[in-house]
Amino acid sequence: MVKIHIIEWGKFWLLETIEEAQPKYYSWRKYRMVLCRCQCWNYKNILLNNLRRWLIKSCWCLNKEFIWNLNKTHSLSKTRFYRIFKNMKNRCDYLNYPEFKYRWWRWIECDWKTFEDFRDDMYESYLKHCDSFWEKQTTIDRIDVDWNYCKKNCCWATYKEQSKNKRATNWYDLNWVHRSIRKISQYDLQWNFIKDWDSITNAATSLNLNSSLISAVCVWRRNKTWNFVFKYFK
Repeated sequence: MVKIHIIEWGKFWLLETIEEAQPKYYSWRKYRMVLCRCQCWNYKNILLNNLRRWLIKSCWCLNKEFIWNLNKTHSLSKTRFYRIFKNMKNRCDYLNYPEFKYRWWRWIECDWKTFEDFRDDMYESYLKHCDSFWEKQTTIDRIDVDWNYCKKNCCWATYKEQSKNKRATNWYDLNWVHRSIRKISQYDLQWNFIKDWDSITNAATSLNLNSSLISAVCVWRRNKTWNFVFKYFK
């Protein structure tokens, strides 16, 4: 005579029993199955024997969450802050990166070896700058353009502020305000170098040209002006 076990309906860890499902057969042996609803609202048939011995806790969602938390490090890999760090490391460390050639011969390095170090030093100031100037206008800038990326030499700046902090920028004081001037280079139509100028104003005065036309050529809004080509000095 076969002994019938009565199912004690209730909750087993994250699983709540609903009803008894159709049994399954393994190697000509019958196994009773129970339809359960997990806490994640996923329905799954589970062996009754595993429920009674408390061998299963969920529909594998708990296991997935555990693995995800185990592999998680800082939860910032999809943020703009993390992309800024990766681009900064690429500019200093990787030969195939387009901007690497402007830094390796000047011995510019990144003192932050890991992202966690960079986050501990710069994340709070990054959030404050985002609140004031929005996230898309927040970029990392070096105070001294010929020094390494480090906490003492880095700050957050907008694109406009960063465009003024370049090697080709001259600074002068006008009415107690610190202003910047960018150097430009003069070429002929065959791109043969002619001369470097300290500013667009000096070039326009000496060549008797309109300064707005020279500025338009430098930002590629015009191809030339009076058989000359100008571009900002790098």
